[in-house]
Amino acid sequence: MPYTPAQKELYMRQALQEAKLAHEEGNIPIGAVIVLDGEVVARGRNQRYTGHFLRHAEVEAISLLPRPFNRQREQAALFTTVEPCYMCYGAILFANIVHVFFAACDRHAGAGQIHGIGRYSQPRILTFEGGILEQASFDLIRQESEEHCRLLFGDRFEELANHE
Repeated sequence: MPYTPAQKELYMRQALQEAKLAHEEGNIPIGAVIVLDGEVVARGRNQRYTGHFLRHAEVEAISLLPRPFNRQREQAALFTTVEPCYMCYGAILFANIVHVFFAACDRHAGAGQIHGIGRYSQPRILTFEGGILEQASFDLIRQESEEHCRLLFGDRFEELANHE
């Protein structure tokens, strides 16, 4: 199912809302939503600072998916404010989500480094696209920690920091 640029921004703004909530709760401001048939069916936000380091936004959203979900995988899309890490990429694969959209590339531990490698993942994630509202994600993460922001954005940090 192709998404228009307007739809991508609409759903990414909802993921950014989850990221803002994570920030207000004292966590790294990363948020995610899962969309099915034009409707947000699950939301998640980073909760790593709660003492459970596996509580990434993507995993939180996946854990809230309605059952049964696997039958509708061709239409499922995940929108997240930062490129999924390796762990979240695995969770996305096993949840049968085939479209992944993210705001900002994670230059440190982003799954783009492994996307499409291997017979298992190659045919399963059909869309893996970044750059949707990247500046908004950058601005939120920079509020939390400039050091963390530099780690995630790598060589893009200076360009995005000077965009103001």
